[in-house]
Amino acid sequence: MRLLVGPLQPLRAVQAVAPMARIFALTPAAALWVLPLDEDVHDALHLRFGTGEWLKSGAQLTTNDLVTVARISAGSAIAYLETNYLGSVGTQSAALWRDGQLAMQPVTLDASISRPPQFWPINAALRSLGIVAQPPVDEFTVFGLMQYRSHTMIMERATEVRASP
Repeated sequence: MRLLVGPLQPLRAVQAVAPMARIFALTPAAALWVLPLDEDVHDALHLRFGTGEWLKSGAQLTTNDLVTVARISAGSAIAYLETNYLGSVGTQSAALWRDGQLAMQPVTLDASISRPPQFWPINAALRSLGIVAQPPVDEFTVFGLMQYRSHTMIMERATEVRASP
């Protein structure tokens, strides 16, 4: 699962380039929203801004993705979250842009590496966006991601944020 997370305005900028992109609230009290970065959305961004080189390891991003998300984060903050798990085996990646600058380089953690949850990349990115958690609960859970394991689950169960008429 790959997501962009942030306030509505920059996510709407993605929709302007990729009209098939959909924005969702994971919880009723959401202050931040998610945009599933599926292949169609990612391809539309690449058609508009170019692909660049794929990062050598970790997050499924390209050099142009890093520049594109920096551009849309101007005046706000956006996180990229990626999970690639089968049960408890897999990886998670995250990156964060704040006001047009890459504030947290793409970081990937293999689930086989034992680290406290506060150091997991997704939790760090969500914390930087203002999600507050108190152990034993982590930011991933507080934000509502624990309920969603795929783009399909988000599209079926989360509340879509439609454009104002």
